[in-house]
Amino acid sequence: MHRVAIGDLSDWASNAAEDSATFTVTNDTYHPMIESNQTLYIGDGYYTTSVEDGTFTADALDILTPCRVTCLSEYDIDLLIGTMVARQ
Repeated sequence: MHRVAIGDLSDWASNAAEDSATFTVTNDTYHPMIESNQTLYIGDGYYTTSVEDGTFTADALDILTPCRVTCLSEYDIDLLIGTMVARQ
């Protein structure tokens, strides 16, 4: 995952912090994202990662395999996670 400092977007390439975090599963199809309660959630295979106050947690939530996180949404204060059965 790469990060770009928000202070100056006019030259974002020089402000980019490449490889600031690494996904565990490195899913090649789905990486849905949603911000909820000041935390960014990102789907990565059977994991949901989180970024809160600059801290990356690669395995914030895991679901049973062979399910794969395909979409994220929120309802009130809850995080909704849509999944599908991954092909073997």
